[in-house]
Amino acid sequence: MAEISIAYRNSKLILPKDSQELIINKRKGIDCVSVIIKSKSGLSHIIKKYNSRIKVISFSAIKNLSNQYILYFKKIGIKAIAKICYDYYHSGLVDFCIPNVKYKIQQASLERNDNLYNQQWFFKNTGQFNGIPGEDIKLEAAMEYLALNNINISNNINIAILDDGIDPSHEDIDNTRIIAKFDLLDSDNNPTPSGALTHGTYIAGVISAIINNTIGIAGINPNTNLIIGRISGNHMDSSTAALGIKKAVEFGARIINLSWGIEFPNPQISEAIEEAYSNNVLIIAASGNYFQSNNTKVLFPGTMDKVLTVGACDQKGKWINLRTVPPNGNQKFGSRYGRHVDLVAPGMQIPTTNYNIPALPFMPTYNYFNGTSAATAIVSGIASLILSIKPTLSNEELTSILLSSTDDISINHSQAEAIGFDHIGHGRINAFKAIKMVAQVI
Repeated sequence: MAEISIAYRNSKLILPKDSQELIINKRKGIDCVSVIIKSKSGLSHIIKKYNSRIKVISFSAIKNLSNQYILYFKKIGIKAIAKICYDYYHSGLVDFCIPNVKYKIQQASLERNDNLYNQQWFFKNTGQFNGIPGEDIKLEAAMEYLALNNINISNNINIAILDDGIDPSHEDIDNTRIIAKFDLLDSDNNPTPSGALTHGTYIAGVISAIINNTIGIAGINPNTNLIIGRISGNHMDSSTAALGIKKAVEFGARIINLSWGIEFPNPQISEAIEEAYSNNVLIIAASGNYFQSNNTKVLFPGTMDKVLTVGACDQKGKWINLRTVPPNGNQKFGSRYGRHVDLVAPGMQIPTTNYNIPALPFMPTYNYFNGTSAATAIVSGIASLILSIKPTLSNEELTSILLSSTDDISINHSQAEAIGFDHIGHGRINAFKAIKMVAQVI
């Protein structure tokens, strides 16, 4: 059924397609539909005469709403009721006349049936994993905002994951969203990981796992297109990395996720990144993890000015260091820091997809992901969501939105911890504020 417009003062009320079910009431033993009017001064004798002319069966005042009444008619269709409302308004007798319909409510809650969704604390932290409620990226609030405001999401944003490959047969990864794939190690188009490497599959799940399929997790942006490039195994060389970046650009990437780093700058990779940036492709890279014997300096290419560099925080809203990683957790690590860190995102206990290694059938289908690699994937997913709302954003505009909408988590640290801006950059990413910021200017 087409939308129906009804005159109201100097504008029109539009009845959406999904809210045209008329309320049916019994009046004097007859199935009736109704309209609501607001008279200018009660039910004058002229209004009563008009009601008789248009065959109003009965009427009742609406309690606590001054001069508003429900008028009942023998059951007729929505178009006939709309005609009555139109004529009534133009009679000049009322301020408005509208059909009495059932409106479909847009619920301010986001339902997900993925069975591990409640463990994805970074969407909405309610205290999972001994975390602090509210210390999250406000992704659930962001998605509710998009739904309630009927904001359209483009499904043409391409994000490249340049890593050790992904498991393309994973039950929670939509193969139809993979628009390009390449393997620069084996020189073919099958980027399946070798051995027991799971890193790229972890990244893909965080960014784009299928939602509402009753299994596993929910991705941050399952509508994004993936470009999968296998550029590393246990090691990576600079030529392969540079070529991977170049190929991602050729395949139309808007974002390239680099959840890895090396200790020293490399001109081949630098040149490829500069070229990608000049083509309006945003590179998002991990600051890197440090361990007991490592130094804490940010890894390359995170040290480049034209790279968005991501550090990690935890479910208590704290920058991750050796002291904050739980003793019973995986290997203790900290998030590398320095002036190059732009922002932080959650990097502890992140549920995600695991590579279903054929040779190891006992391996779990899902696993927990820790570190700045996970944080980088989260930022890449949110960046792709922002571009999905406004694809015309430039690199500079996208970066500005991400950085200017962050939350200050320095307040969560005691003065004795000496956490500075070089540890958390502009703060923790806030998906709700970022999405609201861009949605208000489209």
